[in-house]
Amino acid sequence: MKRFAWVALAALTMLAVAQVPEKVSPELAAQKGCLSCHEGIEDITPAGSGMTAQIKAFGAMAGDPAGCVVCHGGNPQGLTAEEAHAGAPEALSARG
Repeated sequence: MKRFAWVALAALTMLAVAQVPEKVSPELAAQKGCLSCHEGIEDITPAGSGMTAQIKAFGAMAGDPAGCVVCHGGNPQGLTAEEAHAGAPEALSARG
């Protein structure tokens, strides 16, 4: 049973990595922010909660409608993994 679990985990990991693009278009980055590459990641707070609404509002102001950058930083308009995982939007950095 352990062996099956490890094989399944390895297969799922390879599948997830294979679906992440090396580069996204500026249009896609502008539309989806972090979800351009990280599609399928679910909200960590209940949908419709006040906290989720605030996170998504702050994220949208920074170009990331999902709000990932509010907690995790990064550049939602980055076109490559290196660009996207660097720094934080100025609008959020200024807020502290």
